[in-house]
Amino acid sequence: MKIIIIAILSLATCCYAQEKMTVSLNDGSYTTIGGSGRVESLKIEFRQGFDRKPIPVGEKIMALKEKLRFYELAVQHNVDLDKKINAVYTNRPLKDILAELLPNVPVKFDGVDSGVTVDSMTIAKTPLEAVCECLDAAAGVYFHFTDQGITVTAKPVND
Repeated sequence: MKIIIIAILSLATCCYAQEKMTVSLNDGSYTTIGGSGRVESLKIEFRQGFDRKPIPVGEKIMALKEKLRFYELAVQHNVDLDKKINAVYTNRPLKDILAELLPNVPVKFDGVDSGVTVDSMTIAKTPLEAVCECLDAAAGVYFHFTDQGITVTAKPVND
């Protein structure tokens, strides 16, 4: 499973010249020192699972397009992705969970039984966006986001 991590780096802002950071990179890990006065910025990081395996540029582009379609779908249907979710789903149909979490968002099952269930998922004070990122794995399926809604498939869609 490919994960896109969007991290907001929040550092104090200053009216004067920005202090430069000292950055050390070592085999995928990094440390930083200084940099106070830097303006907050948004960065996107790609990684595959918990490893830092190289991901081909084409796959990065597909992942970004998929995430963009997810956000566009949320905006189109007025979905509050920051809404905190508290729920326990045990042997519950994915179709029902999606209808509860994303009302009015059309869902199509393609090559997957529409009765597929989430065996066990416990959610506490978690933003809806994070829940949506894990829900497909909990049901053993894949989500593909389009302008028309969510397509649930048995295998990842590569377009």
